[in-house]
Amino acid sequence: MPHNERFFEELAVNFHDMAVFLDADGTLLPDGEREVSDAARAKVGELKKSNRVCLCINARTSERNEELARSLGVPLLTRRFRKPSAKILCEVPEESRRAERVVIGDKMLVDGVFALRIGARFIRVRRKLSGNERFPVRAADAFDDCVWSMAKKLFS
Repeated sequence: MPHNERFFEELAVNFHDMAVFLDADGTLLPDGEREVSDAARAKVGELKKSNRVCLCINARTSERNEELARSLGVPLLTRRFRKPSAKILCEVPEESRRAERVVIGDKMLVDGVFALRIGARFIRVRRKLSGNERFPVRAADAFDDCVWSMAKKLFS
């Protein structure tokens, strides 16, 4: 991944009154981990001040996902649908469906395609890694990075 991309907590929050769909694994914390850093937690709080923020997680560990959402004070989506399905919007309150949208995530092939499908702006962040990622995760990340390097001009 290019080093000029910022980690989530380094983003400038220069948008307001938007529906923010926030990824967790790789974005807020390394894949599969449970603890969000204080800096990432503070950035979620900053986003919440003037936007409608929700967690949109594909990981099937529902207890962990619910714990993350609760600890951040944001609603959890994707209980029935997975990114990049636009059907996720049926889980979103009406005012968020009408608002401009932004998707913040680390994977173009999941979060970026989801953004395209729901008519949202996509902000790709630098992926957080623990160094203990399982092989399928590392392989998917490497493939996503290759595709992103070819397609990023579409999102700028």
